[in-house]
Amino acid sequence: MVGLQEDRSGTLRAIEYWFPWMAKEFETSRRTKLNVGHRFEDRHSLRSELVQLIENCNQCDMQLYEAAVRRHAQQLAT
Repeated sequence: MVGLQEDRSGTLRAIEYWFPWMAKEFETSRRTKLNVGHRFEDRHSLRSELVQLIENCNQCDMQLYEAAVRRHAQQLAT
């Protein structure tokens, strides 16, 4: 099972499908957890040239991320 931070609702649906006994715990911990990174920039708030530079320097990570995104989409289609 693959979960994506940027698709929390889809991740919760996947957890409910694949691990129904964990879904309630996941939802509870998600609500009570502090949002530690809420002040940090993400790929959507960074300047596009910075995103491109980071992606160029991390090609292996980008391939892994893209595979995870595809796998996440396949899970949701199940």
